[in-house]
Formats: sequence, structure tokens, C-alpha cells
Amino acid sequence: MSNTSLSASIKNKALEIGYDLCGITTVDLMEEYASHLDERIRSFPESRALYESLYPMAFPQKSIEWIKSIVVCVGRYGKYGIPEGLDNYIGKAYLVDGRLKHSKEYSRKLEFETYLTELGLKTAYSIVPARLAAVSAGLGRIGKNNFFYTEKYGSWVFIDTWVIDSEMEYDEPTRSLNCPEGCNKCVDSCPTRALNKPLSMNRGKCIA
Repeated sequence: MSNTSLSASIKNKALEIGYDLCGITTVDLMEEYASHLDERIRSFPESRALYESLYPMAFPQKSIEWIKSIVVCVGRYGKYGIPEGLDNYIGKAYLVDGRLKHSKEYSRKLEFETYLTELGLKTAYSIVPARLAAVSAGLGRIGKNNFFYTEKYGSWVFIDTWVIDSEMEYDEPTRSLNCPEGCNKCVDSCPTRALNKPLSMNRGKCIA
């Protein structure tokens, strides 16, 4: 099977089992994540330990040498009916969290991973920065608040990533902002001041 056919099959399978978006990117693009971490540490030295723990995600090849590509799947939370009493709480997402083994999302993740294995691919789950991978795979953009935004579903989405051991046909990255020029509403309204300026966030202050 050619790289083009294999890429198409993987994307079709993701949509077939219930993901809303799927893209594929090269693992080499993840190295820029390290420069973002460097910048955050310079800006927020008090949160150094939180950021230093993330450096392995910028260089996954150091721990798994066979990595060639990243498959990124995005699902939207908006398809679910959230109980009215929980609708205004951040934690409502955990009702449909794919890390919970009793959830349909967890079963879907396992089904997709099994499919990749049946194609003869080696896989490893969630070892790269999900938002950067999704942007690199052309699935959306980053807003000034550091959230990942899809064109159709907004930011209330979850991202699953798998690294695989085969080169693929890659999607074009989306690098432009998703925010109107001059808008700083998220920065101005951040209750803990974790957002101190556009595209910057002190992880040590964020309560979300």
C-alpha cells in the first residue's frame, strides 16, 4: 500500500469510528516545542519544574527511535448532552474523558490503535504535544489564550495522538492565529493572571 493510500485509509477509519477530524504530520516539527518551553521558563522561572518535565515530548525519538510520523485525531465534546447542573463547570469534560476505561471514547481509542497495529504499524500513544501536533496536521489553530481551535467545532474538543513507524503523506500545517486582530478578552479576563499576554501562559498559575 502506498503512503498516500495508507494515509487515506487511516483518516477514513478515524472518521468511521467516531472521530471528527484526523490529520497526519511529521515528527520533526515537534522540535519547535522545545523553543516554546525555553521561552516559558525565561518568562516564568518560578514554574520551571512544570515546564522542564515536558521537554521529552519535543524529542520523542530519544526514547523511541523508530518514530517517523504522528497521527492526530480530534473529537468534539459538543455532541454530548451535559447535565444542566454541570454545564458551567470546567470538570464537565470528565464525564466523557477518554482516559476513563468505561467510556465509549476509551473503547474508540483502543479500536483505532488496534486498526493501526493491524496495518502493520508500530504505535505509541500520547507522547507528543497534542496541540502542536494538531496544528502541524492542519486540523486547527492556536488562539491567544493558548487553546486549540477547530474551524467547525471551536475549542471544546479533545485530541488523541499516536506516533507510528512509517513515513506518510503529510497534511499542511496551519500557523495563523484564530483570533481577531486587537482582541485581548481572554488575557484581560483571566482570573489568576496566568495569561499575561497573547500566546503566553504561566502554567503554575492556571487553575484549568
